[in-house]
Amino acid sequence: MKFTEDTRVKIPTILHLVRLGYQYVSLKDQQWDLDTNLFPDLFKAAISKINPGVADADVDRLLADVRLTLDNDDLGQAFFNKLTDRSGIKLIDFEHFNKNSFHVVTELTYQNGDEEFRPDITLLINGMPLVFIEVKKPNNREGILAERDRINKRFQNPKFKRFVNVTQLMVFSNNMEYDDGDVQPIQGAFYASPSYQQPQFNYFREEEVLNLTALLTPLADETELAVLKDNNLEVIRSNPEFITNKDPNRPTNRICSSLLSRERLAFILRYALTYVHETDGLQKHVMRYPQLFATKAIERKLNEGVKKGIIWHTQGSGKTALAFYNVRFLTDYFQQRQIVPKFYFIVDRIDLLTQAHREFTSRGLMVHTIDSREAFKGTLTWLFIDAATRYYHPDRLLSDQRPRKEKRLAELFLSGIFQGLIEVQELLNLTFGFEEFHQKAPLVAMADLAKEPYKRILRSRSAGSLLSRRDGKKESRILKLMQSADLVKTEVLEGFLKTTRTSRLIGVEPALHKEESRLPYLFPTRPLTALEISELAPECVGLRQADGKICQEKPSVIWAKYTQAIRGVWIKPTLLATLQDGEEEKKRSKPAKYLRIGTEKKRKIVVALTNLKTDDSDWAAMACNKSNLSRVRYRRISDLVNHALRLHPKPDYLLFPELSLPLAWVDRLETTSGIRLGKAGVTDVYPRSSPWSASHASKSRRFSGHLYVIG
Repeated sequence: MKFTEDTRVKIPTILHLVRLGYQYVSLKDQQWDLDTNLFPDLFKAAISKINPGVADADVDRLLADVRLTLDNDDLGQAFFNKLTDRSGIKLIDFEHFNKNSFHVVTELTYQNGDEEFRPDITLLINGMPLVFIEVKKPNNREGILAERDRINKRFQNPKFKRFVNVTQLMVFSNNMEYDDGDVQPIQGAFYASPSYQQPQFNYFREEEVLNLTALLTPLADETELAVLKDNNLEVIRSNPEFITNKDPNRPTNRICSSLLSRERLAFILRYALTYVHETDGLQKHVMRYPQLFATKAIERKLNEGVKKGIIWHTQGSGKTALAFYNVRFLTDYFQQRQIVPKFYFIVDRIDLLTQAHREFTSRGLMVHTIDSREAFKGTLTWLFIDAATRYYHPDRLLSDQRPRKEKRLAELFLSGIFQGLIEVQELLNLTFGFEEFHQKAPLVAMADLAKEPYKRILRSRSAGSLLSRRDGKKESRILKLMQSADLVKTEVLEGFLKTTRTSRLIGVEPALHKEESRLPYLFPTRPLTALEISELAPECVGLRQADGKICQEKPSVIWAKYTQAIRGVWIKPTLLATLQDGEEEKKRSKPAKYLRIGTEKKRKIVVALTNLKTDDSDWAAMACNKSNLSRVRYRRISDLVNHALRLHPKPDYLLFPELSLPLAWVDRLETTSGIRLGKAGVTDVYPRSSPWSASHASKSRRFSGHLYVIG
């Protein structure tokens, strides 16, 4: 009998995965999408199960959308975002992970044209091939090296892009123990995340004692026989070596238990994968095993009620990356307990600050640097103020009284933060007085971030004290900037505030009316509704103003102006069209000789004109707002966009022929094609009103720069 990697490693691993809860599926009985290796029947059944009540048509659209995202040149980032998204129709139910479907298949072909490869084992989660395993027989050093070279070449091949994008985790093993004397990982079981260049192979050493009795279910004889029969290997069933390799403690089986058991797989998909924007392009990283177990230890200690601790890692083990992973993990952990956390990363050298800032931002975190004691103190102060003002009634918030209980609360706040940190108050020279809360809390209210909306605080007894805190000079500068940038019609806003003072400021002395701040109306979080605007300003419905005067403008026009100034609503297509068009006609009385494109900082621009075939039927359908949303057409347009992103220099504007680009795809193309267009430096995507040629563009627009024609 000839023993191969199939008999020594693959089949025992498949049977171990079955014991872990994966259902073995014979490819002889299945149909799948050859372009993506998605299994539609398994996908639809699973999605309908984890999203009760979802319509079949919505599931079909979701499947089509998933297929489209796998065409992007983004290392699967758009698909990963959809995979881990917990809003809308879920691809995976992380809250009830056992409700998902888990299948294992063998020798599933990944094929594009005449090129193909076949991983030994593929795991399907809800019909999606998220994990694959490559195995080699033991004592085959050259085989491991050859397999690594093959996987590098496959992942660099654009034809396999969709398969790389859908894969989340890979395992490679020759079923041997690690040889710590090897400089590079060759002997043992390794794991990696996908890459368009060269995947990084990682060791995995289990640091927890797994309860295999609970983790593994007994293997039924008929199941084992069915797997062996499907692979034409019934003859090995009683062989001692085969029986030995089924042992859960064999290297390949161990790494499968550690990474692919349901609890661990849910953790990895949700928290252990991240995209990193490096200088050489987009990369996908996976937690190293020390980072994973450090995170699990943090969770375990928090569950035990421990509130402080130290994580010890050797140099180069990824401490900064661990901090990033735990920002995401702990955010979820605390949000499940109705707590919104805030994270501080403290360093003792400027170079570490620079490194940490770069590492965090490259992974998508919003980072704010604190470079002084005063700034640090300020952030802690605002933490307390922000939390407290969301629960204070405005009458208490703006009161001049200083109750002892509230003063004690402020003291407990910082003492709770500093508890256990040795002499931190002395080292940073920090003090926090209760008076600071009363000084800064009104600013939170004026920013419309207090428990009560600003528009309602104005009707309370304490509104007068709030109005007296206005900084008139600062507001004047802000209003001038807003007016010059044409962001807000400040004269309209001033008119509204002036005519509605008596109705808005009922509880405020008339002498204080003119002291009202404009800022809460420029940057409101809970602005006046259109109905509230009309109630405060009766001229919006044809009545006299609140101050008794008669408005000279039409009710519909003044209502539209007020709504535009206060809510930022674009009104032109409806009520203000006639008025504003008349003003624009006056401005056009002296026709411009040319159209300036670019900015003061960038006078030379790069324009890319696309050459996209559009059939008459597609053009007519677009004109009737019935776009051709076929997968083939999306791929053609997506390829054009990705091609534009690879140009040097990169284009600032990307123009498409008239009625060639469905509006439904514009946002998706701007955010998921390749890397995000905005981050790539492409300002916008424009459909052209008529077919342009390079010569016509250069004659009709006076600009300097580069011009591409893409076809």
